[in-house]
Amino acid sequence: VCVCACVFTCIYLPLPLLQEVLTCRPELVVVSPLRRALQTYEALFHSDTHRAIPLLVSPLVREQRYSSCDVGSHPLQLVNAFPGVQSEQLHALGPCWWGGDLGEAQVRAAGFIPATHKETMAEMRQRLEEMRQLLLRAPQQIIVVVCHSVVIYQIVGQWVHNCAVVPWDISQPVGACRCTSFACSCQAQHEAAEHKNQDQVEEKEEQEEEEEEERLTQQLQHKLEERLAEL
Repeated sequence: VCVCACVFTCIYLPLPLLQEVLTCRPELVVVSPLRRALQTYEALFHSDTHRAIPLLVSPLVREQRYSSCDVGSHPLQLVNAFPGVQSEQLHALGPCWWGGDLGEAQVRAAGFIPATHKETMAEMRQRLEEMRQLLLRAPQQIIVVVCHSVVIYQIVGQWVHNCAVVPWDISQPVGACRCTSFACSCQAQHEAAEHKNQDQVEEKEEQEEEEEEERLTQQLQHKLEERLAEL
C-alpha cells in the first residue's frame, strides 16, 4: 500500500502539490477533523470527480494535543463550515473528538491546554499505530492522508515543510527505525529529540504557571485597591 501523507496549514496550495497528489489517482482519502486539514481537503479534492473518492474523517490522524490550536471544533460547527464534507462522518465524531475531555470554549478562554491534558508522544504513537492497522486492512491500494507535521514526524521519522507530500510505508510500525545501517543511531536521536521536546514542554508549563500566578496576583492587587478606595 502506498500512502502519501500531507501537511498543510493553509488553503492556498501550490500547483505542483495539486499535480503530485491528484496524478497518483488516490482510491481513498483520510483526513484529520481539524479545520486546517479539512480546508486542505476541500482545496485538493474540489471537483465532483474528486469528491467521488471514498473519504474517511478520522481523529486518529489529528495533530498532537499540545497547544490550543490542536483543539478542534464541535461537529455541528464543522458541518456548517464544510458542507462539502460528508456530514454523517462529522456528526459521528463526538463533542470532544480531540481527546482530553476539554471543551473548545474552555481552552480558547484559557489560551492553552493544561499540562495534565496534553497528549504524550507515546499516546500519539499508539493511536497512529491503530490507524496504520486500519489502513493495512483497507482494500484500497493508493491512499492519501491529509494530516499534520508531528503526525508525519511520528510515521516517517522526518520533519517536513508546509504543503509537503511524503510516502508512508505502512508495512513498518509507527516509530520504527527506517535505516539500513548496522550502526544505526536513529533510536538515540529519536530519544534525544523526545527528551528535548519534554524539556521544552516543562519549560513552557513553568512559564504558563508563572504567568497565571502573576495574573492572579494582579487581580488580588486590583481588588485590594478597589476596597481601599471604597474605605
